[in-house]
Amino acid sequence: MHVKASPSRFGNMTEFLNLYGPNLITCEDQAWAHHRRHTAPTFNEKNCALVWEESIRQMTEMLHHWQTSGTSEKLKDFVVASTRGDLLKLSLNVLSGAGFGVKLPFKPLPQESTNGPNDTFKDTAKPPDGFSFTFRSAVAYMNLRIMTVVLATMVVPKWIPRALIPWLNSDFEAHRDLEAYLRKLISIGKAEKTADSSQNLIQGLLLSRNKEAAAESSKGTGLTDLEIIGNMHIFTIAGNETTETSLRFTLLLLALHQDVQDWLYEGILGAAHGETEDVAQWDYHRMFPKLITPLCVMLEVLRLYPPVVTVPKSTPETPSPLNYQGKQYLLPPRVNVNLNTNCLHYSEEYWGPDAATFDPQRWDARNKNSFIAKNASTPGLAAPGLEYPTIHKPVRGAFIPFSDGFRACLGKKFAQVEYIASLSVLSRNYKVELADDSAEARKDAERVLRESTSVLTLSMREDVPLRFYRRKD
Repeated sequence: MHVKASPSRFGNMTEFLNLYGPNLITCEDQAWAHHRRHTAPTFNEKNCALVWEESIRQMTEMLHHWQTSGTSEKLKDFVVASTRGDLLKLSLNVLSGAGFGVKLPFKPLPQESTNGPNDTFKDTAKPPDGFSFTFRSAVAYMNLRIMTVVLATMVVPKWIPRALIPWLNSDFEAHRDLEAYLRKLISIGKAEKTADSSQNLIQGLLLSRNKEAAAESSKGTGLTDLEIIGNMHIFTIAGNETTETSLRFTLLLLALHQDVQDWLYEGILGAAHGETEDVAQWDYHRMFPKLITPLCVMLEVLRLYPPVVTVPKSTPETPSPLNYQGKQYLLPPRVNVNLNTNCLHYSEEYWGPDAATFDPQRWDARNKNSFIAKNASTPGLAAPGLEYPTIHKPVRGAFIPFSDGFRACLGKKFAQVEYIASLSVLSRNYKVELADDSAEARKDAERVLRESTSVLTLSMREDVPLRFYRRKD
């Protein structure tokens, strides 16, 4: 907590993310302030409305795909053996639409020509001429294989002929292709003189640069094209697997906790009362603030199963004093500091004796018996969603799935809108259970949750088949 309260004194250990040069995550001091000044405004309500629209569209298409390719012969239920791949695709497609302005169908298009003037970003089996990857597959590869891409582009000496390291060819090609695609998107954005009413992130970055260039008093130049590319790549890394992880854990937890699922469903029905049956017509500004139960579920899933289990920091170049419980400690320079997210999130000091229990209602402000209800008179956590009076606030620093402080994740609201829209569409229409309802299968599912491990993000080591029942025709 004290480290998070002093962001300027504790740097980070993320130099390996400089795949396209300096960016918001890897910069420090004045360079970081420059990047933040231009990236923070892009995560605005215009963009959130676009995230909402894309999330509803992608979840609707994914559910249709599951229903039409399910293993059950019945029309009202289907089994999904593994949700990971499709949830990754859903998350990536939302990022593509709301981040890059490239709207992709959930199911790839059949093979067709990709060499027309408007075909560059189509998701087909064959990439356009001059590319080894389609746009979607390049983004996906760079996210999932980031460590081997780092090895190929930042560790392997440039003088080594690529013919001697053929196993890294795909990494070189994905890195090259993504930069080429993003440069093309930037060129398209430059040609658009006015901001679209539904602003994607690239449009926002270009708009920020244009405004600074037009300001007579400004001495800045905005972000360069390469810096925009670097930041957009960071946004996709931060948002793809993390959202997939949260949704994947959520579905299994709901299958194991039918009482929570019923509470969630009733909350969604209440929020949607008087709304059209067509979820595509749900208005973001009207609906999102009313969806309290999905937000509570999200916060509880992030508490118990945070996608990022440690927050890496490092001490500065000089000794750094730290005051703790009335005493001052001197931290040596250049020491790595890892904040253990799980220790904070499972601490009974901050969450009560049931800290290890999955209980989304602990967040609901209507639950006056919640352990964290006592924090109502304190400033609490400053994060999107938690500023509403409908949600209890934990002690500041006890909940860090998005980090905290000045360098907290800028995409917090983006992630919340995507998660809540997706979960609301799914839970309004379907109930999820374990495909195998035996006691042994339940114990096995609980074991899978316990044995989750983390490399870059938290992940289940095994798939747990789930059955989805349609609630109504």
